[in-house]
Amino acid sequence: KLISKLTKYIIFSVVTFLLINTIKINVYAADVNGSISSADAVLGETVTLTATMSSSSIIWGYDAYIQYDTTGIEFVSGSVSGGDVSGGNGRIRIYHDDGNSANVSITLTFKAKQAGNYAVYFTADSTIYDENVDDMHLVASTGYINVSNQAPVSSDNTLSNLTVYIENSDGSTGPGWYWPQFSADTTY
Repeated sequence: KLISKLTKYIIFSVVTFLLINTIKINVYAADVNGSISSADAVLGETVTLTATMSSSSIIWGYDAYIQYDTTGIEFVSGSVSGGDVSGGNGRIRIYHDDGNSANVSITLTFKAKQAGNYAVYFTADSTIYDENVDDMHLVASTGYINVSNQAPVSSDNTLSNLTVYIENSDGSTGPGWYWPQFSADTTY
């Protein structure tokens, strides 16, 4: 019986030691709400998104990452006050180590390469800390760039601002006129 109690005690001690040393509990100074706006784009054009990080505490520094799909959009440029924005090939780094604000706004410009809907999001390996250099917890939402093949066509077919210009004999242009006057209700 003595050996079995000793064996149980050793097993219990080893299991307790392993649990205590393998379970990590992250304690954060505060939450940071991260969001990225969404936008529509036309194939070949550029589109700008705004990424924000906000907290009830001061955000002193960050080394944050944003991921995007390179098949449909291409990172062109980015900016953040007092910090650096760089990257490409699907990953953008936003870095700043001397801030003093609870709100950070980042501008990101992309070129639309292929029609489709593409997610742009903060990654889990982003690091954000407060003025005491305590880690802050990023809770983020995803933005989307919806790329279409062509610009949307207006449903307004009334031609309410129709203007005609004519070319004069000297090569200059000037306002002209047409008859009968245009009416959206008349079919010719």
